[in-house]
Amino acid sequence: MKIARMGFCLLLTGCATMMDGTTQLLSFNVYPREARCTLTRVDDGELGTVGGSSSSITVSKDKDDIVVSCAAPGYLSKTSRIVSSASGGGVASVFLFDLGITDLATGAYWKYPAMHSVSLERDPDLTRQAAPIPAVAPSAAAYVERGPGSDMNRKVEPELPPPPPTGKFTAEAERLAKNEQCHTSPAAALTATGPGFENYSIPCASGDAMSVRCEFGNCRALK
Repeated sequence: MKIARMGFCLLLTGCATMMDGTTQLLSFNVYPREARCTLTRVDDGELGTVGGSSSSITVSKDKDDIVVSCAAPGYLSKTSRIVSSASGGGVASVFLFDLGITDLATGAYWKYPAMHSVSLERDPDLTRQAAPIPAVAPSAAAYVERGPGSDMNRKVEPELPPPPPTGKFTAEAERLAKNEQCHTSPAAALTATGPGFENYSIPCASGDAMSVRCEFGNCRALK
C-alpha cells in the first residue's frame, strides 16, 4: 500500500506533498514520567512508543486516527485518539492542482495535531493500600484499667490517628520533599485541591513544615 502511494507521487505533483511532506513529527507531554504509551493505527499496527524519557515520534500521514494506549505502575491505564484531519495544503490541491489525487495517495492530504498530552490518574485502590500508618508512641500503648471495687481487668485499646489525606500527586510531593532533604520518609498531607492543582504540607525532620504545590504532576516547594 505504501509502495503504491509512492508510485502515484512520481507521476503527479500534489500541493500538500510538495509543501508538507508525507510524514509528521508528533510531540507528547506524558505524566507520569514512567508511563509508556503505545501508538497503533488501523492497517499499520504498532507505530512505536513514547513516554517521559522519549516524548516524540515521526509517523506517516494517513486518514485513520492514531490510538494512544498508556500505562504505568500504580496508575489507571488510559486510551485516547489522535484525530486525523485535512491539511491546508491538501485542501488547496483539490482546487488548484490534481483534485487532491496525489495527496490522497501519498497521505499528505492529512495531518495530526502536533502536540498530544496524556495524564494518568493514580489507582485509588493501590493508593489506599500504600498509605503509611503512623507509628504509635510508647506512651499511647494499650494499658490495663482497673475499675474501683472490682477485681476484673479491662484492656483499653488506643485510638490510632487517621492517616493524612492524600491526592493524585501525593507520591510526587513526597519525592520532592525527600530530594529537598526535608525528611527521609516524608508523609504528605493534602491541604487544598482545585482544577489541575493540589497543595500539600509535609512535616520535616527539623520540626518545620514544607509546603508543596503540584500542578498537573509538576511539584514545587512554596517559599
